[in-house]
Amino acid sequence: GLFCNIFAAVFVYKTIGFPSPPFWDKQVHYEIIMHEAWRIFVLSSFAYIMSEYANLIIFTYITKKWKGGYFHLRVFVSTLSAVIIDTLML
Repeated sequence: GLFCNIFAAVFVYKTIGFPSPPFWDKQVHYEIIMHEAWRIFVLSSFAYIMSEYANLIIFTYITKKWKGGYFHLRVFVSTLSAVIIDTLML
């Protein structure tokens, strides 16, 4: 996920410099919006890293608490928690 965010940020930044086709009359608007997109990519990357870290901590805690049992439930609970944290951070 992190590498996809970095790839998307680089790709979007590079597309701003490409010449637009003759029928495209909204290049100025595109450039304005895409110049601000880097903030979304940075925030998204930070939220991803923090949620994955939380996923690891929650999974480890539940594994110790449940003495290694209920693997599928542990995965579900920790992943659901990470998704909620990621969503709330954005």
